[in-house]
Amino acid sequence: MFFPKKYFFDKWFKKIVLFFNLSKSLNIILVNKDKMSYLNFKFRKKKYDSDILSFPFRYKNFCFYFLGDIYICPYNIFYRCWFNNLNYLNYFLKIFIHGFLHLLGFDHINDICYKKMLVLEKFLFNKLNK
Repeated sequence: MFFPKKYFFDKWFKKIVLFFNLSKSLNIILVNKDKMSYLNFKFRKKKYDSDILSFPFRYKNFCFYFLGDIYICPYNIFYRCWFNNLNYLNYFLKIFIHGFLHLLGFDHINDICYKKMLVLEKFLFNKLNK
């Protein structure tokens, strides 16, 4: 299976850091389908797996240096791309941006928040996909 190389993450993250003027780090963890199902059930009580899960780090002064963890399941992304005839790298970038925005505090708990997050996702995707 094809995994985006570290080069892509570095390139994407550097552009995001410049855009948001960040001086923080984050962890990107690639997991298999079973691990993603386990995490989704443990933390969200959902009985299915996901493409991505974000865990913002919120602990006193340390959140100024560390954003949190992003768990990505490349298998689920690959399967969704294959099934829907999507470009794998573009969809991976879209999912990465989505998880990153969650680390920054964005959410989609209602339609208004969802629309704001979607607009920012599209904007960042166009910025990073150059």
